[in-house]
Amino acid sequence: MRKVTLQKFIDQFNGKTVEFTNFEIEYRDRMLKVMELIISDITLTDKQIYDKIRQTYKCTYPVVLQDIMVAQRLIANQINPKGDPHKIWIRYLVEQGAKRAIQMAEEKGDSKAYAYAIGMIGKYHMADKEDVVTPDYSEITPFMPVITSDPKVLGIELPPDFEKKRADMKKKFEGDYQNFMRKMTIPDAEIIKEEDED
Repeated sequence: MRKVTLQKFIDQFNGKTVEFTNFEIEYRDRMLKVMELIISDITLTDKQIYDKIRQTYKCTYPVVLQDIMVAQRLIANQINPKGDPHKIWIRYLVEQGAKRAIQMAEEKGDSKAYAYAIGMIGKYHMADKEDVVTPDYSEITPFMPVITSDPKVLGIELPPDFEKKRADMKKKFEGDYQNFMRKMTIPDAEIIKEEDED
């Protein structure tokens, strides 16, 4: 399926007005039928869905498999647009299957099966873990460093006569410093003008 067609399906599924071509209309209706089958019975296999679809539409098994993938992605996108569609779908499948198991266990009075099914839902939703709360980044004040030459910010305390010692050291090594800077200085390039040939 082309990406633009898939985006049309997603947009329409989210309530937007979308214009389809005749081919896309047939494709959309077939895919919506696939989605209806999936939602009506989460335990249907791909082969069972294909057998039901081919009663109305002329299509191959690989085409129906692609429709199933799109339908699953649409459902996953509706549940959590920011998550991994495949993992979201698997979680949805597990949850729906566990709900059916709960109903069956309740009908049979099987408390162990009931508790196990409830545990499966809790496991896949990590109910035993602390919720991960996304911080409100708008309230975070960014760190704004201020450049300073004060060594006190590093926990270094200068001696009381520091300025006098610095002045003495500068005076003592001023000649060496100037000599060093002279050697490091690159002289200006001399521009040599080419003499015109006679």
